[in-house]
Amino acid sequence: MNILDKLGPEEEILLVLKQDYLLYLMWYIVGIVLILTISLSPLGFTLVLFAEFFRRGHTYYITNERVISEFRYLSTTMRSLDINIIERVELDYGMLGGLFGIANIVMFTSRVIGDNVEFKGIKNPAEIKKQIEEKVRKSKKSI
Repeated sequence: MNILDKLGPEEEILLVLKQDYLLYLMWYIVGIVLILTISLSPLGFTLVLFAEFFRRGHTYYITNERVISEFRYLSTTMRSLDINIIERVELDYGMLGGLFGIANIVMFTSRVIGDNVEFKGIKNPAEIKKQIEEKVRKSKKSI
């Protein structure tokens, strides 16, 4: 099923984000080292393929009404939050995120613990955070 089939009648996609390959850098390095080790090359090839399938399986959407995290691999998992219930947006750069310019963007609500959506491994996270916060501000003014 396509994401467009799951959007509301007035909802439109404003931004589509994918995980940066640097999020899986360690997987790629270990996989390539194993590929270069002749006896372990099938394992290395499998590791690189798994990392790439996993990375490509994640897609994040920002619409005019909500933020959506979608993961497609063997099945589809989707989490979303309406823009108007987001209370705060945080960046988590992790150990090397600042060095590589990638971070996780976490959007929280005040309703339920664990009721959040996270965009992992996003390039230019401060700019994306700013866009989300602007949409949240506009939605709260219109209420």
